[in-house]
Amino acid sequence: KFSAAGNPDGCKFCVAGLIPKSDKSGCESCSGGEYSNPGDATCNDCGVGTYSSDGIKCIACDPGKFQTEEGQAECDLCANNFDTGGLGGFKTECVACVSPATRLNSPFEDKCGLCPDGMEDTNGGTGTRNCVACSAGKFFDSTVGVMSCQACAAGTVTTVEKQNSCDTCGAGTAPNSEKTSCDSCSAGKFAKSGDASCQNCLAGTYSGGGAIGCTNCEAGRYASNAGTGPECDKCEEGKVQSKEGKQECDACPGGTYMDIQGRQTCKACEPGQKSTLASASESCTDCTAG
Repeated sequence: KFSAAGNPDGCKFCVAGLIPKSDKSGCESCSGGEYSNPGDATCNDCGVGTYSSDGIKCIACDPGKFQTEEGQAECDLCANNFDTGGLGGFKTECVACVSPATRLNSPFEDKCGLCPDGMEDTNGGTGTRNCVACSAGKFFDSTVGVMSCQACAAGTVTTVEKQNSCDTCGAGTAPNSEKTSCDSCSAGKFAKSGDASCQNCLAGTYSGGGAIGCTNCEAGRYASNAGTGPECDKCEEGKVQSKEGKQECDACPGGTYMDIQGRQTCKACEPGQKSTLASASESCTDCTAG
């Protein structure tokens, strides 16, 4: 208790965090690392695993901090790659992070952890964590158990950095070599959704740009090679094709001809005219006399 000057009978208890002065004329504060309850005659040291910055009460160390001594005004930060299990409490020691998790010796990070999704630890889980965004074409997902950015799988891309998953390319497109964009298939090629690359149309078929499939050549046209586009070639003069999806045209037989490209049937020679057998004739000639 204490008594203010001029009031010897008015003794009062000091409140928490204060104790009577030596002459009992008033109260004085406890120092950092100490505490007092109402009515205490002396200040008490805070125990291990606790601290007091105001001299009023002791507080358990925050997560990521510890204290091995009594009477301390603050707790100490765990060293790099150590934490207190992610919990606060009466902590007197730190424990090592379990790889690949790490922890920075920083008041802003209280427990071991991995880089955020879309970022990788360029120090590989050793020493101070250094998180760097994955570039476009790559991703990082902390749940898959790897520590570095991974290339997108076949048929998928990331168009911007810092992604935790890749996007599937739609039909008619395929990833570029860096897997940073889905590019339209060129004429003569096609792709289904998720294909790793655009594929050539088969001979006898064709496609325009951005195709999801190939189309048979129309009658009167042909495609002798794979990867034809944006259209099939017309049959030359002297040749025709009556069917779809063909790789070549047929020569007009003897007695017939074709003088126009892209036709389906041959024309018969006029009476008194002829064409050479299987010569792909573009015209007929007059028969010789006799």
